[in-house]
Amino acid sequence: MTAAGGLPRSFRARPRRRPVASLPTRRERDRLAATGTRWSRSRPVATIRRSTFTLSIHALRFPDVPTLPYPVGAPHPAVWAYVVHLRTPKATLGKRAVGRVAARRRVREAARMVLPRHARRGRVYVFSILPRAVVTPVGELIAEIKSALQDAKCWEEEAGEGEVGGGWRPYY
Repeated sequence: MTAAGGLPRSFRARPRRRPVASLPTRRERDRLAATGTRWSRSRPVATIRRSTFTLSIHALRFPDVPTLPYPVGAPHPAVWAYVVHLRTPKATLGKRAVGRVAARRRVREAARMVLPRHARRGRVYVFSILPRAVVTPVGELIAEIKSALQDAKCWEEEAGEGEVGGGWRPYY
C-alpha cells in the first residue's frame, strides 16, 4: 500500500525520539560483576552530607586480567562504568513503603539528569536518602547533587560522545 506521498508506509519518515539518559541498568551492573570488578565497601573515597541525602563515593577495583575475552587494545569495560545505589532506610524515612518509594523516585530522577554526563567513571555512588528529599523540588535536588559531586572532586565537564572513557554513558 502506498500513502498519499507515493511511498509505501514502511518507508515514511518516522519522528525521531529524543534519547533519554539513564543510570546504569541491572544488566550493565551484572556485566561489570562478570568481569570481576568489585567495589571497596570498607573505605569510601569521599562522604558528602546534604540536607536531602548523604553521598558516599567508593572506588571500583578492576582485576588485572579481565575474565571475558576482549579485542586486543580494547579498554576494560569498567573504564566507562559507574554504579549508583539508592538507600532508603526505614530508620530515617519511616516504616511505610510509600514514602520511601517516593523519595527514591525523586532522587533517582535528579541523579539521572546529572550523573550520566558529569559523574567521574570508575566510582560507586551510594545515596542514603533523608526525609527532606520527599518535599524538596527536583531542581533543588539536581543542584545539591551537582554541588556534592564538585565538593567530592568527582565532577567532570561534559565530554564528547565519541570519546572513549571520557564520554558519557551511551543512551538507552
